[in-house]
Amino acid sequence: MARDALELAGGKVIVLATPGSKLSASENGVEQSTALIEFQSYEIALAADESTKYQEALAALDRSADKDIRIFEGVCVIGYPQPHPRL
Repeated sequence: MARDALELAGGKVIVLATPGSKLSASENGVEQSTALIEFQSYEIALAADESTKYQEALAALDRSADKDIRIFEGVCVIGYPQPHPRL
């Protein structure tokens, strides 16, 4: 339901991992379901997180899921012959 709301807001699921699959956590990490969702911009991602549909989905979960969201602007390095200068 939450994933559907983020996809409706323009998100594209890139990677999904669930406990029991090849998923390892180290440092302060917790082995939990993880999704990487790409948006066209940082601002669109923020708007998706604050959208009515996503907030309704979270309310429907009634805190039954421990969610940890990080929204960040990334730089794609695929296809660069050397590391991008901003990295």
